[in-house]
Amino acid sequence: MLYSFFYVIDDVGGDEVRKGYHYNTAYAIKYLVLGNREKSRQYLELVKKAPDRKKAKTETGYSDVVEGILDNNPELISQGVEKNLKYHHRCETGIFKAFCLEATAMVKLAKMYGFEVNTDSSYIHQGLLQHAPDIVFEDIDEVYEALGITKTNLL
Repeated sequence: MLYSFFYVIDDVGGDEVRKGYHYNTAYAIKYLVLGNREKSRQYLELVKKAPDRKKAKTETGYSDVVEGILDNNPELISQGVEKNLKYHHRCETGIFKAFCLEATAMVKLAKMYGFEVNTDSSYIHQGLLQHAPDIVFEDIDEVYEALGITKTNLL
């Protein structure tokens, strides 16, 4: 999921992007994944001030989940996941039509921080929600190549 955010960022380019919703949301998620709540909060504050936030209204579920995790607000997390699911239903975007990768990723992130999120939707991939901290997942280069995504150093 982070790759898709960075792909949008790289595609648009320029200094204005660094003030934008996608750029700052991607970094807020990145630092939350890495366990750096303080850095995630800094980017979340920039998300709230992003001049293009209103244009990104169908995608604000991401920042809602991040804010919910940081503020210990399970209701906001659930609202963010629902926004992701609603957008997936309406547009059927993404790589996988049978499930919503974005909502699944946000539920997994919340679960990693100890939150229980209602995952009754058939668009939440239950198998991907399993969390074993001792498993190291390697990138599958063939998948990125098939999707035409050029990997960049995200850390």
